[in-house]
Amino acid sequence: MPSMDDPQFSQAVVYIYEHNEHGAMGITINKPMSLTLEDLLEQLDLPMTQDGHVENNPILLGGPVAQKHGFVIHLDLKTNIKLTTSKEILKAMGEGKGPEQAIISLGYAGWEAGELEREIIDNYWILAPADPKILFNIPFKDRWKAAASLVGVDFTFLARDTGHA
Repeated sequence: MPSMDDPQFSQAVVYIYEHNEHGAMGITINKPMSLTLEDLLEQLDLPMTQDGHVENNPILLGGPVAQKHGFVIHLDLKTNIKLTTSKEILKAMGEGKGPEQAIISLGYAGWEAGELEREIIDNYWILAPADPKILFNIPFKDRWKAAASLVGVDFTFLARDTGHA
């Protein structure tokens, strides 16, 4: 929501990967870093071939937790959204054998049990279904508005400050 003051999450779009009685985990999908996949593969000493699509693929800041850990959101063969943490997928991407569409991030967003629910009640978040088009095809700067539009929200008509009756 526009009222989110935390700079880490201001205008963030977070793909919630896991949500259960213990809490929630998600990956921010619209905060690119200056680091690219090519840079990351070089740092990890993983091979790159000309068939790999690595040169301009930005790495995203996935969240404030465990920023040295990598996460890859991609589609499987059945077009289901998957999250992978294995270095093998990065190696495959460098060799041109990995998923065609993928989001690579460092770090994740995490919430303790009940914390995300409280933030939703306090109007910090809008919930929308996961949409592969937004994950993989919409430019990063447009994902915030595109995700909100999935549930009929247009931020130009929302006030920054909200209240409860």
